[in-house]
Amino acid sequence: MRAVALVLGLVLLAACGPDEGNGPWSDGAEQAPAGATIGGTSGPCPLPVTMTIAKGWKAAGVPAGTGSMGDAALACEVDAKPAGHLGFLRIYVTGSPVEPKNLLKAVVAKSKQVNGEQYRESKPGVELTYLSDVGGDQVRSRAYAATVNGRTVLVVLDAFDSEEYDAMIGAYLLAQHTIR
Repeated sequence: MRAVALVLGLVLLAACGPDEGNGPWSDGAEQAPAGATIGGTSGPCPLPVTMTIAKGWKAAGVPAGTGSMGDAALACEVDAKPAGHLGFLRIYVTGSPVEPKNLLKAVVAKSKQVNGEQYRESKPGVELTYLSDVGGDQVRSRAYAATVNGRTVLVVLDAFDSEEYDAMIGAYLLAQHTIR
């Protein structure tokens, strides 16, 4: 009986994998404390939307042509380093509305060694979670796309590793839930 319990425990532990505790959507995570509001027509990141970034994170505009994801151009990088983390929220914007899920599929196409991608409706847009290989480790990533004010906005959480992802998911959730 003890051997069966041990085997069952090992099977359950292995099934948790890199998403132990919160599942692939990190549903147990809470939003980070609010910092600055970015976007609109002024500030470091002119955007067709506004959103709140986490306390201590620093937003910076990027030169035109710096990067793209499908039909969306990189418009802003929000750096986690001032808050003690290694990673970014990257915000991309389209010139005209596109189907949010198609933009998320461009994220998967551009990423390397992706597996386990899952999509879900998340008012008013669509959200993506997936695992990618980073230096031999499976690291969870998240992205959210929504059409707001006649343009489609894509927010991508880029974390250095799984530990950083876990530490930064609250900042992603804050930005996602405050897009206006």
